Amino acid sequence: MSVRFSSMFGQPVHTNDYIKATKVAIIPGVTRANCFEVSAGGYTTLAALAFKNTFKARASLYGIADLKLLKEETHKFESHDLDNIVGNYYFERSPINFVDYFSCLIILFRGLEDKVVPPDQARKIYQALKSKGLPVALVEYEGEQHGFRKAENIKFTLEQQVVVFARLVGHFKVVDAIVPVKIDNFC
Repeated sequence: MSVRFSSMFGQPVHTNDYIKATKVAIIPGVTRANCFEVSAGGYTTLAALAFKNTFKARASLYGIADLKLLKEETHKFESHDLDNIVGNYYFERSPINFVDYFSCLIILFRGLEDKVVPPDQARKIYQALKSKGLPVALVEYEGEQHGFRKAENIKFTLEQQVVVFARLVGHFKVVDAIVPVKIDNFC
């Protein structure tokens, strides 16, 4: 499920609405959800993990971990929008500042040529979560930007999510022969 409230991105109401929508979509009897989001949704994924304990596993594709760093590193057009959306709450709304509240597995996917949300966003939160001892993986793609375009990378990203979510939540083995990426701090 993908829920987008673009004018609310970076605001607590966006994350809260996202979590509520996810809970509505959960199958009765399932207590924790899993899914993935991209870009601003990738930010919402990280924010939901930092500020709520709703999910058992998440995937973030080119998501934002540090809003202040994003403002400094992204192209000029995007950086000006952030002030209007986030206001003066860069620290308070940046998931990287609240890794102590993360409690579930996360797999991060990132294109190394991304000019919108630079790769350091994923590396920074990956290192913080790994140091905390949480299960985390970082997959970086050469030649990919903000949004994957190569079929093999799109396929690999989807396969890795299926493998992780099947193993962690569904407790079933995927029929296809898919070799999972290494997830740090995961048995």
